[in-house]
Amino acid sequence: MSRDLAVGDMIGHEIDAMFTTQGASGETVHQLRVAIKTIRALLRLARPKLTRRDYRNADRVFRDLAGRLRNDREADVRLETLDDLAQRKGTGLSPDDVAETRRSLLAAAAQDGDEGRQQRLARLRNDLNAQRAHMPLRNLSLNRNEVIKGLRRAYRRSRRAYRTALAQPSGRNLHAWRKTCKALIYQLAATRDETAAKTFAADLAALGHRLGRIHDLSRLARHLRAEPGVGAAARVASLARRFVKKQTKKALAAGKALFARRARVWLPAS
Repeated sequence: MSRDLAVGDMIGHEIDAMFTTQGASGETVHQLRVAIKTIRALLRLARPKLTRRDYRNADRVFRDLAGRLRNDREADVRLETLDDLAQRKGTGLSPDDVAETRRSLLAAAAQDGDEGRQQRLARLRNDLNAQRAHMPLRNLSLNRNEVIKGLRRAYRRSRRAYRTALAQPSGRNLHAWRKTCKALIYQLAATRDETAAKTFAADLAALGHRLGRIHDLSRLARHLRAEPGVGAAARVASLARRFVKKQTKKALAAGKALFARRARVWLPAS
């Protein structure tokens, strides 16, 4: 990266994309959440250039927006996760189990329909538009040294989260680790640094995907455990928990390879 990183312009571009992304589909919600996560990762990268108050206020805006999208996205993810389980061989799930569980999930997702989601997304964009003018993003940029220092901070943060998850691999700790990995993934993608370790970035993206599957499976199992009876929902929940255990072992093994070293192994000197 030979030029300064125009973080303010990049955040502005992501905000613009949130207004051009229309509709109320699950893909729309997903795109909005990715834009928000990218913005928060960029804000964290540029945190030393912002006052404590400005950073907290801007981060709070996007954290709250992400929270407002959570329920809509989770309804879609539960269905996607069920479909993924149904396609796996040797699970013991019958077509009837899958169909019954799908009907239950669809009924829960359809309680207020696309119209309610459309209205929520419109309010979200209106609120963002009102807040945008107050964000201190104009001319916000980072030079090469500042970017590298920010990536090192992000790596250390993710390494600490890995160690916490390794010591106690609870759902909460694994999800916290996943969030630090995702932030670093977005930051690495934003820097577009040809000298950055592409292998590390690719391995980190694969780990982030695995941790995402763990989170989705855990959320599906938790949702289905609340279903009455011991029928299809209970069988799917039990299967999801078994996959969580397997995926957790693989994620921790991958984490050992990525976080048992210091950032200087894959980052150029500042």
